[in-house]
Amino acid sequence: LLVMVILQFLNFIIYVSIKYRINGSFSKNKEKNHYKNKSTNRNSFLFLINNKQLLLIVIITMGINFFMTMLTNTIVLYMMRYLNLQSYIAGGIISILSFGAIIGSILPQILINKIGFQKAIGLVNLLLSIPFILLISKSYLFFIGVFLGYLSRSFGSVLRTTIQYKIVPENVRGHINSTIYLFTWGTIPIAGYTASLLLELLSLHEIYILISLIYIISNSLFMINFRSEKLSH
Repeated sequence: LLVMVILQFLNFIIYVSIKYRINGSFSKNKEKNHYKNKSTNRNSFLFLINNKQLLLIVIITMGINFFMTMLTNTIVLYMMRYLNLQSYIAGGIISILSFGAIIGSILPQILINKIGFQKAIGLVNLLLSIPFILLISKSYLFFIGVFLGYLSRSFGSVLRTTIQYKIVPENVRGHINSTIYLFTWGTIPIAGYTASLLLELLSLHEIYILISLIYIISNSLFMINFRSEKLSH
């Protein structure tokens, strides 16, 4: 704890030092850039709202990040309560299951080369998420469900990012992406708190039923993106 406090204090000192230098360097342009930044942020938000395909990607990613965070925050509790595993064993299993995310980040390029971009983004991504229903199993099939869930999340993330780069013009990509991440990553801290609240109302098993259904529905909706407009690799 003492080491963490010291590191945080050093981090704060470094942050203040860098911030002071930056403010000193750009103080002359501050007033001029203020109105420009406000206009840019507003235009980025409007671009996101007016592009249905991009907006759908953001909503789906928000849902997936939200429920996967709920799973991550409660998975150890589930393994100890339903599977009677020791905490150190549960931690080791989670580390192994996380390899699903690594595999999921490698698969897209292989599958796209073999079956094409549209099939990979639609049917394959959906099929990968269906075994996620194994989360509702009060047995060791639960681990297969989690592994495939991590795999599917990484797989879908690569494909969604690919579409995102096809839609957003290069000259405004930085501003648009920062707005997108504000929403998609902003759900993560909310999900952690929501999980603790739901545990007061629902059992872990019921929460995982909800997570499984929403996750599969989200991946199904993802197929809508390329029905309206054909995307080439």
